[in-house]
Amino acid sequence: MRILEVTCWLPEGGLGGGAAVVCRDNTLALQRLGAEVRIFAGSYAGDRPRLVIWNDDTGEMPVTRLSLEPEDRLTPFRRKHNPDAAAAFGRHLEKQRPDLVHFHALQGLGFDCLTQAARRGIPTAVTLHDHWWVSPLRFLTNLRTGHLAWSARTMEVLRVRFRRRPVSSIAPLLQRLDIGDGANFPEQRTGSTTVQLREAWQTITSLRRTLGHADLLVAPSQFILDVHRACGLSRFTLNRNAAPVEAASVTRRDPVSGPLRFGFMGGTNVWKGVRLALEAMQLFEPREAELHIWGAENAPTEPSALGPNIHWRGRLPAERRLEAYAEMDVLMALSLHHENSPMNVIEAQATRAPVIATRVGGHMELIREGEDGFLVTRDDFKALVAAMRRLVEDRALARSMSERAPQRPLGNEMAQRLLDEFKRLAKSGVT
Repeated sequence: MRILEVTCWLPEGGLGGGAAVVCRDNTLALQRLGAEVRIFAGSYAGDRPRLVIWNDDTGEMPVTRLSLEPEDRLTPFRRKHNPDAAAAFGRHLEKQRPDLVHFHALQGLGFDCLTQAARRGIPTAVTLHDHWWVSPLRFLTNLRTGHLAWSARTMEVLRVRFRRRPVSSIAPLLQRLDIGDGANFPEQRTGSTTVQLREAWQTITSLRRTLGHADLLVAPSQFILDVHRACGLSRFTLNRNAAPVEAASVTRRDPVSGPLRFGFMGGTNVWKGVRLALEAMQLFEPREAELHIWGAENAPTEPSALGPNIHWRGRLPAERRLEAYAEMDVLMALSLHHENSPMNVIEAQATRAPVIATRVGGHMELIREGEDGFLVTRDDFKALVAAMRRLVEDRALARSMSERAPQRPLGNEMAQRLLDEFKRLAKSGVT
């Protein structure tokens, strides 16, 4: 079976976001199962003119890249509707004619890539990687303001309509979509309740229109499935993110003595909670605890991000990321927005590292409170510090949590489930 995996960004040699990691791991697992797989990815290297397509088959898997510019992922319109990029993708489909196209991320490439496949009668699947698909902080919105880029006239019509509708009727959905979280995102405030309702409606309708073209929606968590179902979507399969096969062979350090090593793996954007980790570490002596941060190209220079027990470790090549989990005693997953099925938690647990995580979204499906980690409310800083202090002072607890880490399904098992679904779609010819 010929499968085309699509992602808006696949860093050359380095770790990207969770969607890029899953796309890479999924491709390798499908190849091991005998499928013929190629990745189509956007590239922002800037060394080629815009919209040039080339094959980059020098690595561990075949990749076709499309050169894009920063504006393709930063400009609200291009991020959602990029007819030039979608047309280039369509030409690639004409040349390759895969049996199925599996989308991991579309921002930058544009939503029309889905319709390009549908017009050619090629079945499509979309993995719903992010809660951000339905949050006003993702590519459905303006990154700088948190508002959707619709016309002023449409905004006014919806504002008037929502004034006539009781707020209580849509409040549960607003809470699930996590809209208007000004306490944690002061720079992303969405304004009045009317504005929040308007944006919720726009998000839902954009979501329906975009993902309605897909033949299959792959949900890595029950949380993300329920959220998208509440937005009126259907045709789901639940296929949880898997741990890399190599995770089973990782040798951990024993946190018996010396500073307890807390690790932070992932993006250092404000909504990933790195500031919480840095602030908490200021309350510990270097002999008690250390914070090791993987994911940033360069260490920041502000005093609050520096200290004798704070270590900025830079970015890791994707194939070496498990080494970071082997070096840490505890993973800190402190996202301020809802998570789906985050790879950092799954990989930490697969290498038997306890996790301290915020009580958001899919975190609550992965972590068993008090058994293999702690869950803390995202605005309860005292609870975060208390959880850290407990592990620092009780090394036996840290060790027992490591021993009780859940057994996560490995990549081959979950890839086989996907491959079975893909073969079913290709055989039925649904589009």
